[in-house]
Amino acid sequence: MHHRGPDDMGFFDDDMGAGGAVRLAIIDPSPSGHQPMATTDGSLQIIYNGEVYNFKTEREILEKQGLAFSSQTDTEVILKMYQAYGDDFAKRLNGMFAIAIYDRRQGVGHERLILIRDPLGIKPLLYWHQDNRWVFASELKAILASGLIEKQIDHEAIRQLLIKGSIPQPLTIIKGVQILLPGHRLVIEKGQGKIDRYWNFDLSQQTRLANQ
Repeated sequence: MHHRGPDDMGFFDDDMGAGGAVRLAIIDPSPSGHQPMATTDGSLQIIYNGEVYNFKTEREILEKQGLAFSSQTDTEVILKMYQAYGDDFAKRLNGMFAIAIYDRRQGVGHERLILIRDPLGIKPLLYWHQDNRWVFASELKAILASGLIEKQIDHEAIRQLLIKGSIPQPLTIIKGVQILLPGHRLVIEKGQGKIDRYWNFDLSQQTRLANQ
């Protein structure tokens, strides 16, 4: 993944999981923007790719609630938003993003992983699971690099490619590897995953955009 983030890289791991990130430093290129980014006590870790356009507004709201920041990054704002609002924080984000937050505040055996993709699916977020094992990444080759996935072509994906000229999501060319749909989040707890849609382009969204 080095080509995606030549400026920095980092890792975290514990008995339940591990994560890594490479960084293209644009907003706050200082070491304060290092990823994975953690809370002071290390109970929350975030890996994030993208750009949130309204992060300054959201930061001001959180600062008024008494939250302090140590960087100028949108990454830290996202992490603090999760602390403040829980899983629904993503509904407040305006931007393009693929987000992974590892939450171990409830202690051993109660860890949770939240994967979130932006409403229009601009940023990719792929995942694979078997039994209680999960692997996720923003590129297919990074998932395959785990060594856990058998490299089998998905024949239905090939059929769709030949018929339509592209592979419809959530399928990918590799059997068992899926892409999280736009506007969806995947919450993994105790090895089990639940996907739900947090954003929908309904009439209320159309009215809001028309008034801008």
